Amino acid sequence: MALITACGIAVADIIATDLPKVARPGEVVYTPRPIELKIGGHPCNVSVDLVQMGLSGEEISVVIAVGKDAFGDFIEGVLTSIGVNVHIQRADVGTSKNLILIVRGEDRRFHVDVGANPFLDPGYVLSVLREDNPYLFYVGATGMLGRFDDALREVCEEAKALGSLVFTDMISPYGRDWDYIIPSFEWMDIFHCNAAEASGITGKTDVWEAAMTISDMGVKACIVTMGGEGLIAKIGEVGIAMPAFNVRTVDPTGAGDAFCAGLLLQLTREPYHSILRRSRDVLQLDAEQWLRVLMYGSACGAACCQAVGTTA
Repeated sequence: MALITACGIAVADIIATDLPKVARPGEVVYTPRPIELKIGGHPCNVSVDLVQMGLSGEEISVVIAVGKDAFGDFIEGVLTSIGVNVHIQRADVGTSKNLILIVRGEDRRFHVDVGANPFLDPGYVLSVLREDNPYLFYVGATGMLGRFDDALREVCEEAKALGSLVFTDMISPYGRDWDYIIPSFEWMDIFHCNAAEASGITGKTDVWEAAMTISDMGVKACIVTMGGEGLIAKIGEVGIAMPAFNVRTVDPTGAGDAFCAGLLLQLTREPYHSILRRSRDVLQLDAEQWLRVLMYGSACGAACCQAVGTTA
């Protein structure tokens, strides 16, 4: 039995930071910092973060799809080295890669090869889920998972039937419309996205309106993070707005995953763990308890921004 089972995308991140600019066609720009290869993808990042924050790897399962290549070996090696239970499908395509360019003072530029991620088999995930019977089931990130995204409602429904709390994160959908996720909302306890994703789902430009709409669609706790502008959360009848921590940002890559890892870690601790084990209902946590959980997650996201890499 696992405490947390995490499934979703696996990515090899190739990161160039602190660039003076993006090169023009034919131009060479020398990087002031080394170009680094880092593990990426929401369940991978979250698992590494959780272990770094003190959770035992034996309490975490990770279910991902990678290619039969060196990048897949790299991702598997990193996860194995931290002691988590790794469940990997090897597809006959390359492992997903993300070329991340970070110009000094500007937001990140992502260039993503989806690779093996659409080959994640929902049946395989369900088999691990039934074996683990986890306290928390984390999906990160739906939107780039092909057949798994098609079966998202069924997977979340079965996770709830097993007694798990379902925490879902998403990214801009690949090859499908935003509304694919809406039928799954009634089976999600916690849903995390950013402001652009919340707007894409709902068509609302106002972040509060978007969060309230997602909540009305069935999500119990809708959390929208906005980078340096902080976050808002609609949790049942409670609305929370929280500013961001003021830190020197070196590389914001992975901050959202660190935020989610912080939330997951707090929900395994007391008094939250006892309340949720008994009730299986995130609405049983009061506003003050949610403030503490969200503040811890926000601190984790801010800490991640202060060094290069998704799990720094």
